[in-house]
Amino acid sequence: MTTPFRRRSARAMWDMHFGPNMTPMVDVVMVILIFFMASATFAGAEWFLKAGIPREGAAETPKQPEGSDPLALPPARFELSLVVVDGKTICRGQGIGETDLASLQDKLTDLARGLSGEDLVLIIRPDAGVPYPHVIRAQDAAIAAGIKKVGLMDVKPTP
Repeated sequence: MTTPFRRRSARAMWDMHFGPNMTPMVDVVMVILIFFMASATFAGAEWFLKAGIPREGAAETPKQPEGSDPLALPPARFELSLVVVDGKTICRGQGIGETDLASLQDKLTDLARGLSGEDLVLIIRPDAGVPYPHVIRAQDAAIAAGIKKVGLMDVKPTP
């Protein structure tokens, strides 16, 4: 009795194989893809945050661009301190007094009303206990108020 199907040997199966084995290459590409996707999550929004960080001991008088007025006044510089009082973040600074984060944008808008965004520099100086999202909210409030030059001062740890 003969069967309609014949058995195939390993050699017969190998003869039907065309081209290289792509499985290892696909595995390597998937591992590389997963690596790049995982490493891209470390570059969150705070890496792309635009801020000017002043250096300690840097020269206070910047070089004048060619053709500018040497007697022109420098931009107005204001400092905004962020402190935590009774678990609530409080903003203190020149021209705004003492306020919370919710009304900070209104105070900064009033401060920047007489000046253009280029003529005002705001330095945000958070204390060590201030949560980082509150620092970002303060910077967003300054940008929404029309202040284009916003800098972050590094946090000094409390002794």
